[in-house]
Amino acid sequence: MGKVAWVFPGQGSQVVGMGKAIAEADADARAVFDAADEALGFALSRLCFEGPEEELRLTVNTQPAILTTSAALLAVWKKAAPRPDFVAGHSLGEYSAWWPRRPSPLSTPCASCASAGRSWRRPFPPAGAAWPPSSAWNGRPCRPSWKRCPPKGMSSS
Repeated sequence: MGKVAWVFPGQGSQVVGMGKAIAEADADARAVFDAADEALGFALSRLCFEGPEEELRLTVNTQPAILTTSAALLAVWKKAAPRPDFVAGHSLGEYSAWWPRRPSPLSTPCASCASAGRSWRRPFPPAGAAWPPSSAWNGRPCRPSWKRCPPKGMSSS
């Protein structure tokens, strides 16, 4: 057999109902959703399984939802699929690819994804306008959250 790679999706791949079938079929997958619900303090699983779509599409919800669904699938794959030679992720999917290689509870990347999602709630300037100076953002530089605090083992450059 050749090399095996697991590639995880990024934002934009969310859909109402994601993860529901696997969570109903496998106790380990359900436990991943339960852990995310507890870590985030709300029923992310219900949002993934039932929607509404408008809420799921909010970045603050989308990012932990995709990470959690990927982690639930991973919980099942680890029992049956060959160990990957490579893992990769598109954008947000980097968290999904990173997490299983680190000994941390799901709450760590889940909280990071939710935090990153909240940072994108900042208002964008009108078309054709420039970003305001970083001092306009409470004295903190305006940059993605992963630049501020990359997960252990990930480069921030």
